[in-house]
Amino acid sequence: MRSIRKENHAEVDELIEKGLGREARLRILKFLIKNPSREESLTKYKIAVLTGLKGKAVEEHLSKLVETGWVQSTQINDLKKYRVNSRNPNIPHLIDFFTRIKYV
Repeated sequence: MRSIRKENHAEVDELIEKGLGREARLRILKFLIKNPSREESLTKYKIAVLTGLKGKAVEEHLSKLVETGWVQSTQINDLKKYRVNSRNPNIPHLIDFFTRIKYV
């Protein structure tokens, strides 16, 4: 078995996504943790653009992530925005894990 530390970044991403479950859900969570736009919360459209996923898939996976409590949604005017749920006690562990394996 190859060591994760010796893998390049793309291979590490692939191992984590396949190893932990739904690739799309992990990709969304990854982008919400990294939040490359630096906005406090992101719309599902922005998440779709950042992840390369289709809007319907983003909506379905965000629903599951909100259900787990890892992501929270906020209604702002006519838009629903999403961010990592910093109040969830598991989020620091997820972020630490993703950081240690260089997923984020």
